[in-house]
Amino acid sequence: MEKINLCEGVVAQMMDTEAWGNVSGDFPFSEAQLEKYADKLDWKEVSGNTNIFWSVQMLEKFKRRIDWTALSRCLQEENVSAELLEKFKDNWNWEELSDNNCLTPELIDQFADYINWKALINNWSCCEKLATEEFIRKYSDRIPACDFKDSRLWREMVEKKEKEIKKLICLR
Repeated sequence: MEKINLCEGVVAQMMDTEAWGNVSGDFPFSEAQLEKYADKLDWKEVSGNTNIFWSVQMLEKFKRRIDWTALSRCLQEENVSAELLEKFKDNWNWEELSDNNCLTPELIDQFADYINWKALINNWSCCEKLATEEFIRKYSDRIPACDFKDSRLWREMVEKKEKEIKKLICLR
């Protein structure tokens, strides 16, 4: 069996790179730490790290390093504000953000023009709070009709209607 000749320095560098990648994905970095270790970090992993509280200032400082698709996918509800979404509205991946659980009805209303409505109506986290006739009426011009009946939102609304019918039957 042929042995692989790995130079000690190469192995150490490979281990270092992989370890930094792993740390990048789960360590609760502060702004100062991100700045200090910026060149060692794996920014795709940092961007998907749910243990980092992203402020507007931090996003501004690191906006060229951030993987906006990864951040849009993993952004936590406690990190999201109208100010944050507005300031970086051209950076977000709105399809990923629309499939994220971080959007409140107020934010959906404010950023309706940016929302990917097909992704939103299939978002498991959002559909329970959005499954109302009022929501459907309000956004009927935005919800893609061809996708609605096969969506998670539709199933959630049908389940609510089933419960209403069963309750009505039991009362009679």
